[in-house]
Amino acid sequence: MFCVIRVNAYPQLGNGHLMRCLTVARLAKMHNLKPILVLSDEPGLPMGFIEASGCDFHLVPSVSELKDAELFCTFLASLNAPCWVVVDVYAFSAPWHERVYPNCQQLLVIDDLANRRYFCDVLLDHTPGRQAQEYLSCVNSVAQLFLGCEHALLAPEFFAAAEDARQLRKDFYVQKYLPKLLVSLGGTDPQGLSLVWFDLLVNYACEFGGITFLLASNAHVIPALNEKIANHNQLLGSIRLVVDAHNMPQLLLDHDVVVGGAGVSALERAVLGLPSLMLILADNQLKQAQALNQFGCVMDLGDWQKLPEPNVQLAAIEQVMQLRHNYSLYQTLSERAFNLVPSEQQYSALTYFFNTSRAGILL
Repeated sequence: MFCVIRVNAYPQLGNGHLMRCLTVARLAKMHNLKPILVLSDEPGLPMGFIEASGCDFHLVPSVSELKDAELFCTFLASLNAPCWVVVDVYAFSAPWHERVYPNCQQLLVIDDLANRRYFCDVLLDHTPGRQAQEYLSCVNSVAQLFLGCEHALLAPEFFAAAEDARQLRKDFYVQKYLPKLLVSLGGTDPQGLSLVWFDLLVNYACEFGGITFLLASNAHVIPALNEKIANHNQLLGSIRLVVDAHNMPQLLLDHDVVVGGAGVSALERAVLGLPSLMLILADNQLKQAQALNQFGCVMDLGDWQKLPEPNVQLAAIEQVMQLRHNYSLYQTLSERAFNLVPSEQQYSALTYFFNTSRAGILL
């Protein structure tokens, strides 16, 4: 039996969808299902992450929604075994879902937009504060909704590291040492914001115990950023670039504050109580950014989908430095972050999904 996961991971999209689907794949194995990733064959796929996951994968051409559904159903038929299907592609809606639905035991849709029609057995949206009424008019009546950040598809290692994180954050704001800053602007950083933030931060490097930029190997800005870092480190070796971090929880434990996006990585940071200076990097982050602001666990640097004016950039770096020197504010943000993502219902959506079948097959 298989868990077949339809997801895309080309550079313009970023790697967040892929990373949470790799968590689904790991949990599928624990339920005795063999995971297979199905991805559009686009330039710049992060093959290192995919191959390191140990998952089988299958590439399909980039075609229309209905043609994709046809190709996907053909692939399911070729497996000649019961399949639980997960789809994490925002370009697909009810027409794709309805075509695939009869060909699988269960269909799980991962979403955080609530902006189109859906047809599935299970719908998961990890946006903090998401309400059922936002989906009721656009999803089929039998779909089970799992909403809110308690259903975030974060790797188990984040939750396992939470207690260590609590002690580290406490040590930081008690001892008040120079903070280590992580800059994480989406794995692929399609807008090239890492270069912008390097220029904003370079004159403040001595204010930090180190500055780390984080990117995936399919980010086009890596050569230019490496050149900037090399030129700077000839004078002062305090800035580095990490590519394809394979132990993200440890990387977050090693840093004290983050400049980062408002996507699923913001929830990873919250589990480890890491104060965030948050940028909106995509439309689907708007709702979550609003919720994180209301919860009071981030400092909001605004919408950076388009590079803001110089005055907005300068205001952003001023906020970074405000947090750098305000340990009381740091403590408040950290404590609120720890309280954002409850662990009581961790993976309950996937447990339900993997143990349910329309055909009566139970795992």
